[in-house]
Order: sequence, then structure tokens, then C-alpha cells
Amino acid sequence: MVGLQETLAATGDVLRAQLAQARALADHAGTKGTVLEEAVMAALTAHLPEKFGLTSGQVADSDGRISGQCDIIVYDRLATPMLGVAPAGRTSLVPAEGVVAVVEVKTNLQPSGLEQIVEHMKKVKALKKKAYHQLPMNYGYNVFGEQRAVAPIMYTVFAYEGPKALTTIATALGNLQDEQPLDSRVDCLCFLEPAGTLLNVLLGPPQGLLRALGQLGSGTSSATSNAAGLLGPEVTAAGAFPMPNSHLMAAIVKNPVLTWVLSVISQISVFQTPPIDLRAYVQGNL
Repeated sequence: MVGLQETLAATGDVLRAQLAQARALADHAGTKGTVLEEAVMAALTAHLPEKFGLTSGQVADSDGRISGQCDIIVYDRLATPMLGVAPAGRTSLVPAEGVVAVVEVKTNLQPSGLEQIVEHMKKVKALKKKAYHQLPMNYGYNVFGEQRAVAPIMYTVFAYEGPKALTTIATALGNLQDEQPLDSRVDCLCFLEPAGTLLNVLLGPPQGLLRALGQLGSGTSSATSNAAGLLGPEVTAAGAFPMPNSHLMAAIVKNPVLTWVLSVISQISVFQTPPIDLRAYVQGNL
């Protein structure tokens, strides 16, 4: 009988093969971006709970701020009224209150491209979530090492190709954002080639959390400050969101897509969206 780890490994192989096929087929300049983004959407949709929807477009808040164009917006499909939808239905204007994650998709990401990513991330993370009818007393999340009443927006990146040494991405991104607050950073990244992830890790005595991810990994890592890498015994926690004293580490893993998908979903799946009050978006314009 096929065991759990074999099943997870096979699932990861399928996801990786599907994305690699999309990369190979996306040669037409006019459709390349759409094809690659839709392939990543499909990989996420296969594992996301049904309450989440995915679209592309922009995110806005009730103070009038608006993000740049977002490749993939993950939102609470059951609780989020749209502010606008393009005629073809492919792009949307989504209120920040219903958004749980933004995914930026890159064909080839090198250290020189990180500054642009960080600037767009700042626009997204600057959006305020406050247009709710009322926040229920039982809402609350422990993220970034503190208790918050409202769920943050995760900002993550998927790249089909990257540098041979993913440590160059970790180092360059650290230089750009390590002095920023934990909630104002690019949260995590995934690379199809070379097969790797950049997740936030804490170092210390081992715990069981990493064993599941360890089964998906090769045991080798390109982490700069951890010789044993993401899967080493000194890692106590790994997640998509940064934590106090955590480090964004690059690791070579057998199934980067599945590792990344499960890491992202494990964080956002607990988020609940209170009833959104769109009147806050039109006050003064009625």
C-alpha cells in the first residue's frame, strides 16, 4: 500500500511537471504571462479550501489606496463583494478586507529584480483592513509574534527560474527588507528551477513540525547561515510568515511547489473574514 509520504511526493511531482509544461508551452509573447499565471493558479486551486477564490487585478482599501497590478489575488470567495470586475471576468478590483494573499509570478527572478518586487509588496501591505460591520470578539490571529484582530495579507512570489544559487536571492532580499517590520516584508518564495523555497525558519532544538516538510526535501540546502539547511536538526519551526528572530532561508527541496503550496495554505486557511461594509468605500461619493 502506498504511504502518505509517497502520495505527497507523487502529488509534488505532478504539480512540478504541470508547471514545467506550462513554462515550455508559454512561448508566445502575448500570452506567456497569462499562461504561467494560470498554471500557478491551478496548482493553488487544487489544494485551497473551497471558500477561497483566485483572480488577478488590484486590491484597494477604504482610504482610497490601491495596489499595482497583482498576478494572483487569493480572497475569501464567500465573504468578499467585488468593487469591480472586468467584462471578461479575468481581472477584479478587490477590497483589502477580503484578501488573504497576493502571489507575484515571475518567469525568471534574479537578485536585480527584487527591488521592484519589494516596492509592490509595500503598496499591498500598506492597505488598511477596517471596513467591517463589526469585528466579532472571537476573531484573532497570532502572526508576526503578536496577536492581531485582523488577518494580514500574505505577499509571496513564485518564480519559474532563478539563479543557480538561491542564497543570492536570500542575501539580496535580506539587504532590502531585514530592517523593515515583520509585517512589511515579502513573506516567502518558491522556485521551480532550481527546485527550492525560501521560508522563514527559527533555529534551535528540533521539533516535529519540520518532519513532514523533511520528507519532501532532499536533505541538502543552500541556506547561508545553516549548514544543515531547512531540514536540519537545529530548525524548530518553518513557515510562510516571518516570526521574531526568524531568518528567510533558501533550501533545495525535491518538491518545492508542494512545499510552498502547503506552507502558504497552512497559514491562510485559518483566516476568517468578518462581514465587509462597502459603504466605507463610497462615503462622500454618494
